[in-house]
Amino acid sequence: AGAPINSGDEAVEGSDVVFTAAPDEGYQLLQWTLNGEVVEDHTGETFTLENLQTDVTVTVEFEEIPPTLFTVSFEVVNGNGSLSASVNGESIESGDEVEEDSAVVFTATPDEGYQVLEWTLNGAVVEDHTGETFTLEDLQSNVTVTVEFEEIPPTLYTVSFEVVNGNGSLSASVNGESIDSGDEVEEGTDVLFTATPNEGFQLLQWTLNGAVVEDHTGETFTLENLQSNVTVTVEFEEIPPTLYTVSFEVVNGNGSLSASVNGESIASGDEVEEGSDVLFTATPDEGFQLLQWTLNGEVVDDHTGETFTLEDLQSDAHITVSFETVTSIAMGTIKAPLIYPNPFGNKLNIRANGPIQQLDILDITGRKIFSLKNVDNESRQLDVSRLGKGIYLVNVIFADGSLQVYKIVKGN
Repeated sequence: AGAPINSGDEAVEGSDVVFTAAPDEGYQLLQWTLNGEVVEDHTGETFTLENLQTDVTVTVEFEEIPPTLFTVSFEVVNGNGSLSASVNGESIESGDEVEEDSAVVFTATPDEGYQVLEWTLNGAVVEDHTGETFTLEDLQSNVTVTVEFEEIPPTLYTVSFEVVNGNGSLSASVNGESIDSGDEVEEGTDVLFTATPNEGFQLLQWTLNGAVVEDHTGETFTLENLQSNVTVTVEFEEIPPTLYTVSFEVVNGNGSLSASVNGESIASGDEVEEGSDVLFTATPDEGFQLLQWTLNGEVVDDHTGETFTLEDLQSDAHITVSFETVTSIAMGTIKAPLIYPNPFGNKLNIRANGPIQQLDILDITGRKIFSLKNVDNESRQLDVSRLGKGIYLVNVIFADGSLQVYKIVKGN
């Protein structure tokens, strides 16, 4: 009847007794018993015993309120890595139930060469989050979390290149594919640069980011293992002409010798550009005439003019000229011997037209080869087969001591 009673009190037969259970925080009613028997299907916090007819014992039992659990599912989209999850440091499997309000930590592990592309929570992309961990705090519902990976995009660097001052071209390629100056190239790549000089030019130097590439003047340059933006330049220069030394002299004097290239005089020993024509001019002293020219020690055959042109210079050259006394060998001259034929072969005829003290045959170096003495109105035939082809001198000393020199040529 609304009046409180204590356990063990007596109550009037026929009374209705209302029992009220008050669980502590975090607990809820588990069951009631009446005289040791569970009151079935009754877990409310009040129990009314109607129409009391006997002594009774009523008990109530409480239990902790079980936590609310939510299913946590997680997976990797399209592979290329793995995904794990933990609660309070303990690993869980996809599909496990996790207590409400828990914090769930998801950890993504990409395969080598991959990185996190995006996370989703219940199908919605988690914006601005590409880290390898994602924490779902204060779990309040069933959730599905996914992670997706992507290939790590290569680091790219700008490759610039140019020719300084023209006179050629410069190209570049990566793995056999041409690139343009300013293109971006993947980190770690080898870049091959190829310089092509214009005709008449050659490579002077390469620079890398403004610094000269030392000891490298080849027409290709490989930049290995690209690690930064780079600028490569190449510069060309005119191919310097090949030069040869031209020396010249007069043998035994009696005149002078000069030389010129393209109308410009040169001195003996000067260097002259390959391919040039060198004009030599011999000027005999009075009473002398040109005897012969030599080129690098060899007589220039059939050439006794006072100019000689060395065409298309291709090596160092040494030119000499020698002079001889101007003489008359007219048949009517009393003193003049007759020396024939001229040019001669293996036989040489000499006939004196007057008294001769001595007649000597010399080679062009002045070495005496043959000598006759006291030739007087007689003919001689000399065997000269052992003489080589070339020019020889005949010195004639007359009875009065005067000297005349004659030039003869062996043709065979």
